[in-house]
Amino acid sequence: MLSRIFPPSIRKPSRILGGVRPRLDPITSDDRSFYSTLFKISIPITIQHLVMASLNLIDTIMIGQLGAVEVAAVGLANRFYFIFVLITFALGSGAAVFTAQFWGKRDIEHIGKPMAIALLFSFLVGLYFSLGALVVPEYIMAIFTTDRAVISTGKEYFQIVAFSYVLTAITVVFSLVLRSIERASLPMYVSVSAFMLNTFLNYCLILGELGFPALGVKGAAIATLIARIVEVVAIVSVSYARRYPLVTWQDILEIPPGFIRQFFAKALPVVANEFFWVMGVTTFALVYGRMGTAEIAAVNIVSPVEQISVELFFGLANAAAVMVGNQIGAGREATALAYA
Repeated sequence: MLSRIFPPSIRKPSRILGGVRPRLDPITSDDRSFYSTLFKISIPITIQHLVMASLNLIDTIMIGQLGAVEVAAVGLANRFYFIFVLITFALGSGAAVFTAQFWGKRDIEHIGKPMAIALLFSFLVGLYFSLGALVVPEYIMAIFTTDRAVISTGKEYFQIVAFSYVLTAITVVFSLVLRSIERASLPMYVSVSAFMLNTFLNYCLILGELGFPALGVKGAAIATLIARIVEVVAIVSVSYARRYPLVTWQDILEIPPGFIRQFFAKALPVVANEFFWVMGVTTFALVYGRMGTAEIAAVNIVSPVEQISVELFFGLANAAAVMVGNQIGAGREATALAYA
C-alpha cells in the first residue's frame, strides 16, 4: 500500500539532498509560464489573507465602540483561537505537501489520503479547543489577564464562538488542499463572502442597527459563528459539486497506519514551526495582559494592521510552496529547485 501511495521519487531522499545537484535553468522575466502560475495562485491567496485580516480590523473597530474592556476580552479570546488556527494550519499544510506532489504527477487516486489525515486530526484539535472554551473559559482568560471584567466578558464571547472551531478546522484544511491542486480561487471567493456576511451581522448585532438588538460582544460571537457555518457549507458543497479530487469517506475510513507515520514525518517541520510561532505569540499576549486592560486593547487594535502588512508575502510563499510541490511530484527536480 505504501509503495503505491509513496512512489520512490517521494519516499526516498532526492539526489538534490544527497549532494548531486542537477543543472538549473534560470528563471527570467521572459518565463511567462512561471510568473503566470505564480500570480494565478498567489493573488487569490493574498486576497483571502487580506480579507481575513481586514475582518479582524473591522471587528476591532466595531467592538471598540463598546469600550476597552470589550476590545481586550475579544482580543485575548482570539489569541486562543489563533493558537488553534496555527495548529490546524500546520496539519493542513502537511497534507498540502503531499497533495501538491500527487497533483503534479496527476496521481488523483491518492490525493484524498493525506487530506483525510489532516481533517481527522484537525477535527479532534477543534473539538478539544471547543470543549476548553465551553467548559473552562474563565481559566483560559485568566492565563492572559487578571482583570475580572475582561475575564467575564471573554467568557460570554467564548460560550458562543467556541462552536465555530470545528467548522474552522474543516475550512482551513479544505482551503490549503484546494490551493495545492491549483484551485485557490474558490477559498478566496468563500472568504470574501463570509467576510461580507460577518461584517453585516457585526453591524446589526453588535451595535443594534436595522432593527436588531444591540448584543455587544455576544453579537460579535453570533456573527462569527453564522459566518463560519456559511463558510464551511459553501467551500465543501462547491468543491464536491465541481468534482474536485478531494477526500472521500473511503479515504477517511481506510487510512493505513503506515501512512499516518509518513504524514507526520513530513509534516513535523511545519508543526514545529507553527509551535514556536504559537509560543512567541502567546508570550507576547501574556506580557501585554499583565500590563493592563488599556494596553491589551491598544495592542489588539494595532495587531490587525500589522497582519495586513505581511499578507502579500504569505500569498507569494504559499504559491511558491504549491508550485515547488507540483514540480517535485511531476519528477522535475531541477525545475522545482529553480522555482524555490
